[in-house]
Amino acid sequence: MLKVTAIGEIAQHLAAIINDTPSFKNRVKLNGKDYGFIPSLDDISLGEYTDIEDNMGDWANMHKVMAVMYRPVVSKFGQLYNIEDYEGTAKYSDTMKGLPLSVVFGAVNFIYRLGMELCKATLASMEVEMREATSQQWGDFLNGGGGITSSTHLQTEMLQGLTKLANLTSLSLSLTPPTKKRKLILSESN
Repeated sequence: MLKVTAIGEIAQHLAAIINDTPSFKNRVKLNGKDYGFIPSLDDISLGEYTDIEDNMGDWANMHKVMAVMYRPVVSKFGQLYNIEDYEGTAKYSDTMKGLPLSVVFGAVNFIYRLGMELCKATLASMEVEMREATSQQWGDFLNGGGGITSSTHLQTEMLQGLTKLANLTSLSLSLTPPTKKRKLILSESN
C-alpha cells in the first residue's frame, strides 16, 4: 500500500516530466556512433521532406522520421558537421528505435515550433501585402483607376462564386436516395 506522501511525490514527478520541454539536440551518440540532425533544412531533398511529412503524425512511425532527421556524422569541423547522404528510412529506422525519447521530443518540438513560426511569418507577410494592395488600389482609384480593372474583375468573380455558395441554403446528406415525394433540387435564387 502506498502512502499519501508517496502518491504526491509521484504526481509531482509525473507533472514535471509532462511539463518539461525537452531541449533540441543537433547531435547525439547512439550505440557508440555520432548522429547529427539535418544541418540545413533549406537543403533537404523531396524524398526527405516526403518521408518526414508522411510519417510525422503517427507515433508508430516516429523512428522513421528520426531516421530522416538524424544520420551518421561523416565529417566535422568544430560545431559544423556533415551527415551521411539520405538513402531512405529503412537504413537507420531500426537503429532510431533506440534513440532516447527526450531527443525525439526535442526534435519534434523543434520542427513544430519552426512550422508555427513559418505560418506566423507567412500570415504577417500576407497581411502587409493586403494592406499595401488595398492602399495602392485606393490610390489608383483616386487617380483615375489605373490598374484597378483587373483586380475588380477578379474580386467580382470571387464574389459571384461566394454568392452561389451562399444561395445553396441546405443540402441533405442522407444515405437514402430521394423518394418521389422528396426531390433534391439545387438552383440559384436571384
